[in-house]
Amino acid sequence: MLNRAADVIKNLAVVARLDGGNSKLGKRVDEALNIAAVDQVLRYGAQMVAINVFIGGENEATMLLKLGDTAAACEEWGILYWQR
Repeated sequence: MLNRAADVIKNLAVVARLDGGNSKLGKRVDEALNIAAVDQVLRYGAQMVAINVFIGGENEATMLLKLGDTAAACEEWGILYWQR
């Protein structure tokens, strides 16, 4: 899919964000769940993934599970991941 933009991307690495942002209409800004999978974005041409993990909130356990699942998938596919 990214091959259509190869002349613009050239040798730059492509980072795909797996989780979706929340709107200002929602009450919780710390519930960014993954809406894409590691293997999916690899098929699109990404070389690295990024996710948001919110520590200290009511859903910290869910965030840590998301981090662990994403890290495991990245290790399985041999790609880098970034957690902030």
